Amino acid sequence: MTRFRRMAVKVAMPCVLVTAMAGLSAQDLPREKTGVSNVETAKVELPAGFDMAKARNLRMRKVTILPGGGLPMHAHGDRPSVSYVLSGVLTEYVAGDATPRVIKAGGSNASFTQDHALANRGKVPVVFLEVDLITP
Repeated sequence: MTRFRRMAVKVAMPCVLVTAMAGLSAQDLPREKTGVSNVETAKVELPAGFDMAKARNLRMRKVTILPGGGLPMHAHGDRPSVSYVLSGVLTEYVAGDATPRVIKAGGSNASFTQDHALANRGKVPVVFLEVDLITP
């Protein structure tokens, strides 16, 4: 067996095994996009001068804030993020804005240019997913 064929087998075998373990065949896979919806819930517009020359990681975290808990005022100037609330009610305080923003399950927010703080003023934990662009 040639070196190329051995490498091809090493690469292809895990794919074949995963497909076989899942009980799928090529005809089981979708052939077109159907039954899918896509709604943009938040975005961060990066300025033209945003430093993408740095090594970056795109990270997703599941964050839980217990009742009465919160995160103090902080910045995302070098770490833009978007969040999606899965459960509970999140209260966001944005620097310079006198009115806090209440974000219920299914709602989202974006953080980049303004400092903000987060609090759980409810009686149940707030759980949200946060996706941010970080420097490792």
